[in-house]
Amino acid sequence: MDPDKEIINWWLNKQGFFTISGIKVDKNRVIDLIAIKLVDGKATRIMHIETAVSVSNIDAAKIKGYVERFEDASINAKVKETIKNYIGDFTSYEKVFIVGQDTSSLNMKSITVFSFNDMLLEIMKSLDKQNYFNPVIRTLQLLKYQFMSDPVKLAELVNVQGDPQIFSGFARDIFMKELLQHGATKKALSKPELEAELIDVLRLSSINRPEKLARILQEQVLGSKSKKKFMRSMEPEKKIKEIHVKENNNQQLLEFFS
Repeated sequence: MDPDKEIINWWLNKQGFFTISGIKVDKNRVIDLIAIKLVDGKATRIMHIETAVSVSNIDAAKIKGYVERFEDASINAKVKETIKNYIGDFTSYEKVFIVGQDTSSLNMKSITVFSFNDMLLEIMKSLDKQNYFNPVIRTLQLLKYQFMSDPVKLAELVNVQGDPQIFSGFARDIFMKELLQHGATKKALSKPELEAELIDVLRLSSINRPEKLARILQEQVLGSKSKKKFMRSMEPEKKIKEIHVKENNNQQLLEFFS
């Protein structure tokens, strides 16, 4: 079984489904998966699943082809036959398409679209350090506990410049934004060991403009007591008042310190 289908199969098994894979329809066509969940001997959910997991996005032509597969009379007949063979009777089933990309842009009528990446994340989060004999799952375990636990190598992968298809500049921006929203990251950034890096980031950002920095400190960072302490740590007030502001951009900074 292909690694992507092995991962999907593993995820389905963890959700309580047993699966039948690689079901031949005719000489050239194969149904990827049929998943059946049984509760007290009765089928509570059945899915006919087709997958399109790739390192590149799937185009409109291929999506159309998968829709046609789900609507094909021979394929539907084979699905019904397989269901009847395994549970002794035919019952209704869902049509599910699993794709390795953002699913929000896909509209496939009555077909439910699942994200392979969501499945992969769920599996990665659930893996512990027990021995996994499935080679694909074992590989994911090694990736999680060996590579991803090495902060230097993980940072190098995120910041790789040679192949933008691995992690584009836009994707890197989103990654940083998502990372900074986590409480653990904010806590780490508050440590003295990272002050030099934070200063460097501030120096290179648009925040380093005096008028903007003053507004941010006044409105978003410092409380009334902190602002007074901050002002006392600056030059004496009499020297600040002697500054003659000639440019409008500096007016807000002067008002902040006055």
